[in-house]
Amino acid sequence: MNEEKSNYEYRFATGSSVVIEISTEWAEILIKLDNEEKRNDHKQKRGDRKGQTGTRLSLDAADFDGEWLSDDTDILRDVITKETRTELRKAISELSPAQRELLRRVFEEEMSASVIADEQHVTEGAIRCRLRKIYAQLRKKLG
Repeated sequence: MNEEKSNYEYRFATGSSVVIEISTEWAEILIKLDNEEKRNDHKQKRGDRKGQTGTRLSLDAADFDGEWLSDDTDILRDVITKETRTELRKAISELSPAQRELLRRVFEEEMSASVIADEQHVTEGAIRCRLRKIYAQLRKKLG
């Protein structure tokens, strides 16, 4: 069985290339794949010029908890932040229920000390004093 042969130039990522002799059928398949890759590269570059992301995603930009990170993300800072959040949650869980509720209202509901003071019929200074004590306890627990 005589199979037609063709020369195919394989290009390495380094820029060097080598010419190999393969069956014409395989050469046609590889040429189609090369052309498809060039079209995809062109689409990617065109998208980049338009300020679009394109379709390529780098594994370097992946947070394997399911979130994608931007190019300017500081991985070390994010890991430290994640660890700090875990430690902070633990420290907050050790506060009294009233202290946790005060923090929740200040940070989650974004209520001011004066509004909370009015609701609890105490002075704003009393609420601020409670918050200072809570912050001091958290600093002590977090080191």
